[in-house]
This record gives sequence, structure tokens and C-alpha cells, in this order.
Amino acid sequence: MNITAKQKKILWICLIVFVGSYFARYTILSTLQMVNIAQRAMQPKPQPKPKAQEPKPADIKPVSTVPAPVQTTLIQPAPEVATAPMAAPVAQAPAPTVQPPPQPAAPVAPPPPPVKPPPTADPKLLGVWRGRSAIDGRGYCDVRLEVKASDDSTSELVAGFASMVCRPTAALAGPKRVNPKAQALDAANQEAAIMTGTPQEDGSIHFKTDKLINTDSTGCAFKAATLTAFGASFVAEEWQEEAPCHGGKSIMQRAGR
Repeated sequence: MNITAKQKKILWICLIVFVGSYFARYTILSTLQMVNIAQRAMQPKPQPKPKAQEPKPADIKPVSTVPAPVQTTLIQPAPEVATAPMAAPVAQAPAPTVQPPPQPAAPVAPPPPPVKPPPTADPKLLGVWRGRSAIDGRGYCDVRLEVKASDDSTSELVAGFASMVCRPTAALAGPKRVNPKAQALDAANQEAAIMTGTPQEDGSIHFKTDKLINTDSTGCAFKAATLTAFGASFVAEEWQEEAPCHGGKSIMQRAGR
């Protein structure tokens, strides 16, 4: 087959275009590679990567005008890939128990104040006391009070034995009260009572009647009494009586133990 001059010219043009496109492609790839290298150098702590191999120029072959035969390739079905069995679920560890934050300790209540023991009777007030008092409407009255400590050593209470006899006078009781029979009865049956005394903070002893022993001829009876130290050798007694009597006061001195 003879190639004409026109065909040779076309062949040389194709060859020049092919070679030019190859060098243009090579120049573009080299420029992109240099830009990529510069960008990697600007990044912190670059990791080295294997340098891409430069493509080698293919051998230039003359362009053939004869079309290449078309090869028919049969497509084989892809082999089935065996599916691996699913792994059993892994048991998860229980979540850690979150402990609540410790609560602040409750404030400790202060201890209660010590219980103050009850007052006890002044030993100076124990014994037998006698006194006299002028009472309006009744005359001159002789008063006696015996104070004893309780038989129970653990008790602060005391026992009181009170008695009183009055002698009416015309000046104090009036002529009608001056009666020999009433005087005899009062002398034999004195006003008397058994009392219980409670010591007080001020040192005195407050008595209340527990048992009434006798009343006088007019019905007077002991109701309560208060005994207080008076100086070094005396005591003061103030007593109350049931109606119609009003009680009285007396400075008493020791008559015995």
C-alpha cells in the first residue's frame, strides 16, 4: 500500500498533536505535584508519604489505519463470598454505681443543763420553837412548832407539828369571849395539826396541813405556815387558818432540839 503525500502530512500532524498532548499532560502533572508538595510542607508535622512514581513515556508507535479486531469477553458471575457467622454479643459490664455525696453531719445538740438539786432544809431551823402573839378578837396566843427531818434520807421534806392555845382577854377578845368554859376547853383541846414542810430557795420552809388534829372552841384550824430564820437565835412564823379565823405572826425562840 502506497501512502500519498497528503496522508503523510496528516500522519505527521497527528503525531505532533499526540506528542504535544503528552508533554502538556506531563507538565500539568508535574506542576500539580509541586503544588501538593508545597502544601504538605506548610502543614504542621507532615507525615511522610511514598513519592508517586512518575509515569514513563510510552513507546511511540505509528498510527495504523486498520481497525483493531474487537475481542469479545465473556462476563463471569462473581463468586459468592461466604458470610462469616455473626459474633455473639459481648456482655457489657454493669454501669458503676454512683454513690450520693455525703450528707453533712447533723449538728450535735448541746447537752442539757445539769438539773439543780432541790433545796434542803437549813439545819438551824430544825427543833422545837415557842412564841406568843396577841391576836385581835382572840387574846394572847401561845404558839408551838416542832420541825423534824424526814425519816427518808433521800427526801428533802420535813415534818411539822403545830399547836396553839389562846387566852381571851377583854381588851383583845371583848367581854363576850371571856368565858371560863371556853378557856378550859381550849386549854385541854388545843388547836393542832400535822404538817409537811418544803424547803424554799430563800432558806425558808413552807408548811401545808396534812392532817388536822383539833380545832379550838371557835372552829379555828391550821391551814399553812411559813418558817424563816430570824437572826442567830430566833425564827419568824407566819401561819394561815381556815375561816372564820385569819392566822397570825410570831417571833419564836428555841425551846428544845
